Amino acid sequence: MANTSEPQGVGKVVAVTLSGILGIPGEAA
Repeated sequence: MANTSEPQGVGKVVAVTLSGILGIPGEAA
C-alpha cells in the first residue's frame, strides 16, 4: 500500500475492498 505513484488507483482498491466487506457496490463507494 506504499504505491504513491497512483493514489487514485490505491484509493480505488481500498474503496472496492471496503465496499466488498460492507456489501456496498464498489462504484458507489
